Amino acid sequence: MTSYIKTIALTAALTTFATASSAMNCAPRDSVVERLSSKFSEVMNARGFQQARSGGVVVEVWVSEVNGTFTILMTSATGISCVVASGTHWFPQDDMNVASMPKGTLN
Repeated sequence: MTSYIKTIALTAALTTFATASSAMNCAPRDSVVERLSSKFSEVMNARGFQQARSGGVVVEVWVSEVNGTFTILMTSATGISCVVASGTHWFPQDDMNVASMPKGTLN
């Protein structure tokens, strides 16, 4: 796993599952995964386990190399997944070249 993915996963892990749930971006994991696959062509790129106050959660990074989108999910033991972050202009750390990114990406 590259440092960039680790940084994103750590950032997502710092967001509590309760906060994500309150954002109402939650659904059964199967439904969320189907939508990420069919609508955004995303596939799971990395995942890890986070021990949280309310129990453990799985943090996943989904990425589309086709269209550059990414989504970070947190899934509880009950099988409910919440989107805690999503965006565009995804690129692996090995390909990271800030000078070649679209203008305004880092603003």
